[in-house]
Amino acid sequence: MGWERNGKSAYIHHLATYGEHSEFGYKDFIPMFKAEKFDAEAWGELFKEAGARYVVPVAEHHDAFAMYNSNHT
Repeated sequence: MGWERNGKSAYIHHLATYGEHSEFGYKDFIPMFKAEKFDAEAWGELFKEAGARYVVPVAEHHDAFAMYNSNHT
């Protein structure tokens, strides 16, 4: 099965905390993710101080899970 991770700690944690992925998957985390402490300006400064020349935000996680509100996925 694709979700089995041969005893990896993240998989074991997910099972113990939320149950099987088929019962509690990405869609179930959405209401929990609020990012209330996110500070775009602080992140921008961090990237600048680190010498980054450009930053590319993640638009889509694996399995076509959009990291933003989208009618296309």
